[in-house]
Amino acid sequence: MDINWLRDLIEVQAQGSFSKAASARHVSLSALSRRIQMLEAWAEHPLIDRSSYPVRLTLAGQDLLPVAQAVTGQIDQVRMRLRGVAAESKQIRFLAPNSVAVALFPRLLSLLQQVLGPLRVSVTPGNFNEVMQRFNHGEADFALYYLCRTFMPRETFSKTVSALVARDALLPVARSAKTARGSKADQWKVIMLDDTSYLGRVARAVMLHHDLNYEIGVTAPQILAIHQFAVEGAGLAWLPASLVEEDLARGRLTRVLTEIKPVAIETYVVRQSAPLELAHERVWESLQEYGHSRRIMDFTKRIA
Repeated sequence: MDINWLRDLIEVQAQGSFSKAASARHVSLSALSRRIQMLEAWAEHPLIDRSSYPVRLTLAGQDLLPVAQAVTGQIDQVRMRLRGVAAESKQIRFLAPNSVAVALFPRLLSLLQQVLGPLRVSVTPGNFNEVMQRFNHGEADFALYYLCRTFMPRETFSKTVSALVARDALLPVARSAKTARGSKADQWKVIMLDDTSYLGRVARAVMLHHDLNYEIGVTAPQILAIHQFAVEGAGLAWLPASLVEEDLARGRLTRVLTEIKPVAIETYVVRQSAPLELAHERVWESLQEYGHSRRIMDFTKRIA
């Protein structure tokens, strides 16, 4: 028996769909289906009626569901209590997209420490899928993520609570207009984040929407690599204003495609649903208060 099989069953019941449950659990559909089958083999009964849509639990599945919910809930609470040492001195763990970890998180931490005093904090960067997989596995107390409501909306994470911490904008930038041009006169040379990046998918959607003629010069999974390629003159890159505001101010980068409106993106922080330690709850309260008091960091106001 694997505790994750119980979590899979809970998610399938909540979503009514294997594909939606797999997305919420950040695993492939085949992996989730295989784990449900292993749980059914352990229970020696079918647990899900796959002949209906939305899918429903069988009577055996209905019997197991409240036990699964109780067991996973208790395990989460015990794990939170046992993790680390004293609550007040315990490290507060964040996960964040690479650009957020570099450009936004230090400012957010400074604001928190102005209210709460010194905090023991760790931040682990990664792409969106890495961040949410690790968060769902309980490897951090909080996770930050981007949301573009115009071009790449997505549902808020199930069974979690989020708070808005920043408003940002995705901008097309290059070292110069000349370095942004492609091999043809009407073509743009683009430095592109790969498909594992949420912002990379947003950039592709924007270019498709505006019917831009472009060629891809460089593809990379890390936004900081994309940023450096742009500074070195390798082409046009779509980057957050929070990441490039100093480059724009100092002339290392310039905005191109200025006829296209900056793409609004927001940064949210999400917490674990299980009860947190006292110090962590204070951080969460400050994050919520920060959002509600309209003191949200707004990088869109700094775009000339």
